[in-house]
Amino acid sequence: MVDGQTTLGGGGRAGAILREFDWSATPVGQPEGWPESLRVSLGIVLNTNHPMLIWWGDELTQFYNDAFGEIAEPFVRSNGLGASGKGWRDISSVIGTDIEHVLAGNGSIRRERQLMPVAADDPSSHRYWTYSLSPIDVGNQVGGLLFICQDETREQQAMLALKSREAELLRFQHIGKFGGLEVELTSGFRNQRSPEYLAIHGLPPGAANETHENWVRRIHEEDRYRTEHTFIEAVEGDCKGYSIQYRIIRPADGKVRWISAKTEIERDSAGRAMRLVGVHTDVTDQVDVRAIERAQFTAALDLLRCAVMLTDENGGIVYVNRSAENMLSEGSSVRSRHNTIRPVRPSASHELGAALKLAARADGQIGEAGWMVRLSEDDTSPVMAHVLPLARAEMQNQLEPFAVAAIFIRNWEDARANAELLAATYELTPAETRLLACLLAGHSLSDAASELRVASSTVRTQLKVIFRKTGVSRQSELMLLASRLSVPVHGSGTRFNF
Repeated sequence: MVDGQTTLGGGGRAGAILREFDWSATPVGQPEGWPESLRVSLGIVLNTNHPMLIWWGDELTQFYNDAFGEIAEPFVRSNGLGASGKGWRDISSVIGTDIEHVLAGNGSIRRERQLMPVAADDPSSHRYWTYSLSPIDVGNQVGGLLFICQDETREQQAMLALKSREAELLRFQHIGKFGGLEVELTSGFRNQRSPEYLAIHGLPPGAANETHENWVRRIHEEDRYRTEHTFIEAVEGDCKGYSIQYRIIRPADGKVRWISAKTEIERDSAGRAMRLVGVHTDVTDQVDVRAIERAQFTAALDLLRCAVMLTDENGGIVYVNRSAENMLSEGSSVRSRHNTIRPVRPSASHELGAALKLAARADGQIGEAGWMVRLSEDDTSPVMAHVLPLARAEMQNQLEPFAVAAIFIRNWEDARANAELLAATYELTPAETRLLACLLAGHSLSDAASELRVASSTVRTQLKVIFRKTGVSRQSELMLLASRLSVPVHGSGTRFNF
């Protein structure tokens, strides 16, 4: 037995076991005969809290501390302190090779997160160690090895789980055509695009850090201003993100593709935009472009003097015709903020919001005639917005499934011109023409009755006659009919801004 105050002093439970161990039956013999390098190394090992192991001699006799015993319990359960460590070669071929390397005098070795299999049929039980293996010299020869390790099983398993999730996410991105992007906003626009984004946009791998200008050039010319303006406005404003759909022309093949973008903007405590992250989806297969092109009233919308906007229930812009683009840019009666319609007149914002909420409902509270919102304070030449529901209309399916309302904005002069053209086409009487002008200008039936100084019942009767003569059954259809007959103000060509 060995005195606890000598070589094997301290060391907790492992030290106690080593002091009671009968070393005379082992290749290393009694502690009194151990070389000084083993004594010093063992004293360090036993009195540290870091996992350490010593293999000594040809038989690799084992000495280790409590910390090592805890992390290596599955491996030293049957061959522990004082036993031969040759079995480690069977546990890990890498460790076996490293042992031979160091014993041969080739210097130290370090491994990062080396797999240490506990049970071959149970990967969940495997351990991962980062370790170093160094020689302990006796004279000019290697007498033993010092094994210092760190159990990094949790870290490795977390990293493997993360990689697995990333691989799964990449698979979902590939299947769903999802592409990620990051834009650093602290100093200009520094972009980082994912491989899936590059594939969606038809870009080569080297374009992962493309410039803002290159992205803008790729956008279809008819969507370019709206798309970039929405981005700039969101970054310079205070919103947390935005969603938008637009077209690109893919550089790889010249094809037009529909992109749906959803973004989030990270801001500092002062509200300054720091980073934008987003997901792009190729939704071309879900957009029936041919059906849109076949719809004749779609072309008419873009040729109107009247501004036409299709929105969701929150006022998010889904589509605007050319007149609406000009009106939004002018900003005298209505503007776009974060791709959302905002009337300049304060009270009109509440009224328009209420109208859109009603338009989104399926109970028909807004009525087929829609809702009128005055956008200007001018009584002599008012600017009115006529909100019509699309929730059950054919337009919703043909134009944009996310739109719940169509907003027609016109002034009195445009309404009177359209009414006269419609009257000439369908042989309306002067009284019917005056009523039609009032309706196209954004007046309700009761307002029209007051304006024309006739009874409400007379107005309703005249409207039914107008329906019969024009072949429509609802006021929203009458508005569209007037749109078709409007005189183009942007030339004779057609264009589509969807």
